[in-house]
Amino acid sequence: MTNSSVRVRFAPSPTGHLHIGGVRTALYNWLFARNNGGKFFLRIEDTDRVRSTQESTDVIFENMEWLGFDWDEEPRYQSNRLGIYDKYIDKLMKDGLAFEVEGGAVSFKVKEKAPLVFDDAVHGKISFDPTLIDDFIIRKADGFPTYNFACVIDDVEMGITHVIRGDDHTSNTPRQQMVYNGIGAKLPVFAHIPMILGEDGTRLSKRHGATSVADYRNRGYLPEALLNFLALLGWSPGHDEELLSIKDMIEKFSLDRVNKTSARFDNTKLDWMNGQYIMDAKVDSITESLKPFIEDAGIDHKLLDKDWLHKLVELYQDRFKTLKEFPLKTAFFFNDDIQFNEKAVKKFLQKDAPPGTEQIGVILEDVCSELSGIADFSVDAIEASLRALIKKYNIGFGKLAQPVRVAVSGDSVSASIFETLELLGKEKSITRIRHAVKTFCGQRETN
Repeated sequence: MTNSSVRVRFAPSPTGHLHIGGVRTALYNWLFARNNGGKFFLRIEDTDRVRSTQESTDVIFENMEWLGFDWDEEPRYQSNRLGIYDKYIDKLMKDGLAFEVEGGAVSFKVKEKAPLVFDDAVHGKISFDPTLIDDFIIRKADGFPTYNFACVIDDVEMGITHVIRGDDHTSNTPRQQMVYNGIGAKLPVFAHIPMILGEDGTRLSKRHGATSVADYRNRGYLPEALLNFLALLGWSPGHDEELLSIKDMIEKFSLDRVNKTSARFDNTKLDWMNGQYIMDAKVDSITESLKPFIEDAGIDHKLLDKDWLHKLVELYQDRFKTLKEFPLKTAFFFNDDIQFNEKAVKKFLQKDAPPGTEQIGVILEDVCSELSGIADFSVDAIEASLRALIKKYNIGFGKLAQPVRVAVSGDSVSASIFETLELLGKEKSITRIRHAVKTFCGQRETN
């Protein structure tokens, strides 16, 4: 049953990059709101006047939009709401719950004696001893409110019903609860979600590699795959499902299926999941997404034939797990100065062909002759020619295909050799094979 009165928020501080942990927090809030037909708000907590920057704010918006998030109403900025905070502080001072300290800052007076208890939607009942908490600053000397005060006032003013955030904020809750009590406001439902750990079990940080959304975007991860992966870091839809569309996640999301324990970031699983999304995507869509990565590799995609590039992407769609891998795996199509894998050369170009046959160099020269005679340089014609040579030399297909593959690509691993030769074109294929014969064949492998 949905609850249209649900109102949640994502409230990042614009003091740096949008962290992957912050994205998961935004995702859980957004899924919870959409599942309940409620509202999702974006609030920029820019009260740190030293570290907050417009650049970081712009990055937050850019990456939120790239990920596909939408929000209800215009974003709110705490720096524009100083008058609202001052009104509440004046009331607290009048009621004897706040007082001015040296330098012009204002502190909240801790008067609570009874345990501070709240029901967490993830962890259950949590209790704090208020006698262990000292008076705390709610407005700094520069006139800006502190986090523990401003977020409470904003949540009250915005009618936030559920505060879904990382469990590193659990320790902030008692101070915030005192502020709620001090201004006579009702507590929202708190849900503290488990932290994301690195693969070594420590808190995810830069030493584990990429940590910001921009890092993953630049490495060629698809937004849908990244959201799917993050959703499962601390939440389960049940039935061991792993590949979930946004629609699936919205329909299945609930706070009672959020784990109490931390999840470990598994890069191998993310790569696998991203590869699945790439394979399932339409070729036109993936081709468009690949263009910036092709450009970054020094290739002007505007000079490439559209249909040719489309065929190349389709041929390799199940062979790259990130968009950034594509120009690396297909580099030999774009660059004539190919890099040869030394082991592949020794194994397939620098040893005698199977007993009873000619040497590899002779066979490859025969391949060139066959390819030269093809008028319609198509996959079918190429396959017919190469299979005729297999019969002629009475060898297995791999004994012919692998030397050809190494000769044209530099390595023993590539997509189908027939499609590879077709996309390379007749002239380039023959030129490369002859170059390989001249450079490598006839040279005996030495130990």
